[in-house]
Amino acid sequence: MSYRIISTLIIWVLSTEVIIEMLLGGKFGIGVRLLQFQQLYKVAQLYSYLILILILSYMLEKVCIAAFCRIKFDWKKISSVLLISTLLVVSILYWFSQSSPSKQKTITTYSLVANLPIYVYIEKFNTLDLKLVQVGSGLQAMDNLQGDQTIAAGFVDMPNALSGIATNLDLKVVSQAVEVKDHPSLFLVSKKAQDKQNLNQLEGSKVGYFPNNSLIKSGLDFSLFRNSVNTAGIEYTSTSDPLSLVQGFQSGAIDSFLGPEPFVSDIEEQNNLTRVNPNNSLIEGINFSSLPLAALVIDTKELSQDEQKKFVDGIISSINYIKENQDSKSKAKQNLQLIMQKYGLNQNSSLSLYQSRDEIDLSQTENLLNLIKQFDSQPPKTTLPTKDYYLNNTF
Repeated sequence: MSYRIISTLIIWVLSTEVIIEMLLGGKFGIGVRLLQFQQLYKVAQLYSYLILILILSYMLEKVCIAAFCRIKFDWKKISSVLLISTLLVVSILYWFSQSSPSKQKTITTYSLVANLPIYVYIEKFNTLDLKLVQVGSGLQAMDNLQGDQTIAAGFVDMPNALSGIATNLDLKVVSQAVEVKDHPSLFLVSKKAQDKQNLNQLEGSKVGYFPNNSLIKSGLDFSLFRNSVNTAGIEYTSTSDPLSLVQGFQSGAIDSFLGPEPFVSDIEEQNNLTRVNPNNSLIEGINFSSLPLAALVIDTKELSQDEQKKFVDGIISSINYIKENQDSKSKAKQNLQLIMQKYGLNQNSSLSLYQSRDEIDLSQTENLLNLIKQFDSQPPKTTLPTKDYYLNNTF
């Protein structure tokens, strides 16, 4: 009968849209806007939408049948059944999504060589069977973690990681990428300067840097000043997207780039250049024995004690695997190169230095927090005792 077209179209259009939203983890679809249940979360939210759409479509079809067949319809009873059914479905699914111990078993990262321990973990030591999710930046990974969309995020640049943990005490650092005097993780490649002896060629030029936080800018500026560079005429610029800085270097919008791998190796190969500081930190001027650059952060409320131990042990094994599969110049050997190739990382990249949970020096983080307060244009509103940023469980 022709009246079925209406309900059938509603089922197909809205149900298909909501299913797509489920797959994309969406919050802004047509069905979501129409039903206006904006305070429900994640799986329960989307499944309840789908079920409600089916119920509404079914009831509409009944109404159409009643209209065509001139049968009396008890609207109060229909409304009551519809309301109770919807509330029951929403409540059950919401409770299930919140209580399920396996909810959101993903680890979120983004494409940097500094995140190699995560890739190694997924390939070699993934005892928790976590699914890898790749996003555009460390900040986005941290947002996913704070929004209960993942159980771990990394390696997130330290200011963002510490700021996020200060607002959610369930989040804890389990590992760090650090920079020491003779093992840099951030490299300078420039059209102006070829080595540390002619850094004064940077005067009057435009320098891009990543990660996008004022600590990196201040560290570089101070280091250049200590190397007798007049920094007053240097124009610094940064974004949350390192690829835009790489493109800026290629187009001539910036003259130099300070940043991590694989971007530095990509620039070197594309422009036949050599990095200024292959073996020495350029932000050593801020006087750290080991400067914490980025952190791997977990959500402790989503992992049992046993799962936390398995994850930490897996990351330690990953870090050890990286150490065992690199040469004296911090370049990956064949086994590690295969993993880097799989995840689209430049295999000639220099590898970062990592600290597992038991190797972390809290005094260095304390120094970092003090510098963030001093140099960051938007210092965190809340800070914690240094030890409270880290996973302290004794397994």
